[in-house]
Amino acid sequence: MPRMLAARCWSATGFNSVGGRITNGVTNRVITGRLIRLASVNGATATAISGAGSGPRVRCVYLSAGTSLSGFTLTNGATLTVGDTATRCSGGGIWCETPP
Repeated sequence: MPRMLAARCWSATGFNSVGGRITNGVTNRVITGRLIRLASVNGATATAISGAGSGPRVRCVYLSAGTSLSGFTLTNGATLTVGDTATRCSGGGIWCETPP
């Protein structure tokens, strides 16, 4: 099988703390649903992804199999306290899918 090359997606400087999408019963601030390399333009000191802190539980990043994340600060991520420990109760900062 030929190896697929990931497209690169750049993120500008900023603090991402709103929005999200549910996967496996957990809200995720950022989800990579395609084969991409997500990178910040100015590095982790200038680009952050925040979960929820004291509010509803929000994981910072859900990485699909074969994707990568580079140059971000992940903060205040959280997951559920009950349910499947492999997908719902772990990876508050980042959760990575395993390749099939």
